[in-house]
Amino acid sequence: MLIVNADLVAPRDDGFSLKSGHFGHLLIDQGINKVQFFGKPFTKVYELLEDKLIDTAPNKIIMCGDSLHTDILGAVTRGWQTVLVTSDGLFSGFETLKFCMTSNLFPDWRLPSI
Repeated sequence: MLIVNADLVAPRDDGFSLKSGHFGHLLIDQGINKVQFFGKPFTKVYELLEDKLIDTAPNKIIMCGDSLHTDILGAVTRGWQTVLVTSDGLFSGFETLKFCMTSNLFPDWRLPSI
């Protein structure tokens, strides 16, 4: 099974909804070992982009996203610059610095929107 969106959950008005990454991990927990994660923060999606930007140094690529554990983590591991978008998604309504400190993931920039 190829999981192309590795997100575990997504924020909703009434809580969180479970996403495909969650179910992929459940399959692995049940001993199914033919599960591959393709989306952020897993390597393959970043390699595909870098292959297209072959003349661009990794530190000249900027990932913009609203999640520390997918968007920012994946990009940091590749040596990319990062922008955490704070007014949408998971961090909507929260101060993000405390989450950065807890996770030890610090984007290059934190912006309300892009």
